[in-house]
Amino acid sequence: MSSSNIENLVKKIIAKSKEEPFYYYDLLKKFPSIPYRDIMIAWGKVREQIQFERDEVGHYVYPKGK
Repeated sequence: MSSSNIENLVKKIIAKSKEEPFYYYDLLKKFPSIPYRDIMIAWGKVREQIQFERDEVGHYVYPKGK
């Protein structure tokens, strides 16, 4: 996947993360046609930008006020 496609995936992951709490596995289910490696690369870039909170059951939660 090209770097521009990875950046597009980063944007999609961030948008998804704003919708509702999620597990990493939920991202894999959300983007089934994208290779696992590409999702991992994009997820790493997302984690560089956003410090997620966690709820009581361990979901990632987009930080409030961001």
